[in-house]
Amino acid sequence: MLAFPPFRLDLDEERLWKGNKLLVLRRKPFAILRYLATNPRRLVTHDELLKHVWAGAVVSESAVRSRLHELRQALGDGVIETVIGRGYRFTAGIAADAAAIAAYREANARAVARHMWLFAMRAGTRLAGLAPDGAATRSEARAWIIEALARCAEPASNATDFAEARAVLADL
Repeated sequence: MLAFPPFRLDLDEERLWKGNKLLVLRRKPFAILRYLATNPRRLVTHDELLKHVWAGAVVSESAVRSRLHELRQALGDGVIETVIGRGYRFTAGIAADAAAIAAYREANARAVARHMWLFAMRAGTRLAGLAPDGAATRSEARAWIIEALARCAEPASNATDFAEARAVLADL
């Protein structure tokens, strides 16, 4: 449970309360709030938000803006700051249950690693089918995938996610 008066965010039950009133949020605005609130006062880039909320899916800029607008309507001004051209920052003061934040971050890291692993499996299968001789070895596919992930990794991305995914790829 996270509290940023007058709000309480129940991460386990996925509920947002304002005082004693339950506020109804759709799935994506809640996911945005969850991610920003568990990373308070830190600049969250647009790409990072896409990676963690939309699992890297291609989403239009207007879709992200409309979900943030919906969230801001529920929260009011002064909770989420837009850093033009860079991303967003959760600015409200948080009184947090540290165990809840740690559990969420761990689960999120595992989910990102699973998505990266699925990408790697698809990419490896495609690579094997597109090799000039008709089939690439597993070690060639693994090396190519690890190199592709290394090139795609951004300094702002979670190093734990990348290290975990790389360890999974090493076992392919």
